[in-house]
Parts: sequence; C-alpha cells; structure tokens
Amino acid sequence: MNNVCVIIHGFGGGLKEIAYLKEFLQRNNQTVETILLAGHGVSKKELGDSTYLEWLSSADRAFRRITRQYDSVTLIGFSMGGLIATYLANKYQAEKIVLVNTPVYFWNVQVILKSVLQDLRQNRRDHIRYYQRAFARTPVRSGLQFLHILAKGKEWFQHIKCPTLILQCRDDESVKPKSAAYIESKIKAESTLKYYEGGCHQIFSNACDCRESACRDILGFIKK
Repeated sequence: MNNVCVIIHGFGGGLKEIAYLKEFLQRNNQTVETILLAGHGVSKKELGDSTYLEWLSSADRAFRRITRQYDSVTLIGFSMGGLIATYLANKYQAEKIVLVNTPVYFWNVQVILKSVLQDLRQNRRDHIRYYQRAFARTPVRSGLQFLHILAKGKEWFQHIKCPTLILQCRDDESVKPKSAAYIESKIKAESTLKYYEGGCHQIFSNACDCRESACRDILGFIKK
C-alpha cells in the first residue's frame, strides 16, 4: 500500500522541531511530508497576524495537496500539531494517527520551577533564558488563538475512528502529563498510550534523552 506520513509541528514552532523525526522515518524507508502552518516559521509579527482558522485552513489545503497521490495516510502531530492532526484525521479518515506531547492541560509549573531552581543552584541560566525567549517570541493574540484550538480539540478527540498512538514525556514543561490520559479516555477507537520518564516538550531535539525511543515507537506503530 502506498502510504505517506504527514507531520505537523507545534504552536509557534516550525519545521525544525520535527526535522529529526522526518529524517529518522525517511532513513527507515518511510515516505514523509511536513506541513508548515500559516503564520509560523517566519516572524513574531506574522504569527501574531495569523488566526487559528488560518492555521486550520493552511493545514487542510496542504493535507489535500499532499495526499492526492497516496492510498493511505498516517498523521503525526507534535504539540498543537496533534490537535490539528486530530481535526484532519476526523475530516479525511486517516489510516493512523500519532499524538506527541499534545496539550489539554498546559504549562507544567512544577517542572518549570524544578528546572529553574536547578539552574540557579548550578549557577547556570539555560532554562531561564529558554523560557524568557519562549514568552518573548509569542504574541499575546496568538496565545488566545491557541486557546480556541485547544477548546475545539477536546471535542475532536471523541470522534477519532482510527488506531491512535499517544506519546507523552513526564517532564514536559509545556504540557502536563495528565493530558495524555485525558486524550486516551476520550478516544473510542483502538489507542495506545506510552509515557517517557524525563524528557522535555521538544522531544525531537538533541537535548531530549528519549528522542530515539520515541522515534522507534512511532516507526513501529506505522509498520504494524
């Protein structure tokens, strides 16, 4: 069967944050395409000028263009991309869907404080600078648009009809781990939930020690 894996990045991010997963799957003989959401991957102004409806519309157009030549599709969504992948899976009946660090409950304050305190004890500022940059590059208006997607996503999970893999890092600073359990509880189709000890939100970055495990688990799910 002619299958394509379509990967969608997260809120305020871009193709770099899913690049490793794309390369990993391609090295393992999978056909992979990625979707860049409207307003993302360019500048703070462009992100701030875009709306959640434009994010959905751009994903819809790209998905239809990509999938015309394939018999089946595996949708993979990272972070907010998981919410948008769910929307597309419901609308176009994907073969499988993978949700990675997908939010329902966000900002894991305990993990953030733990990271900041550890930096202060070690006289480092790595995590503090990371969170400062994250807040600085995210327009307030975009954050409100994200909340629209989040609210709708809670309904979309209930309509998933294809096999679903849910992956979640326990030390995700942006998404509380209980989000994954919530998602699994709403899905009526076959679903598998896997937690990774430690980790971080940017699971496909070289700073995340469970990156390889997550990629292997996704590949195994695709080939199953």
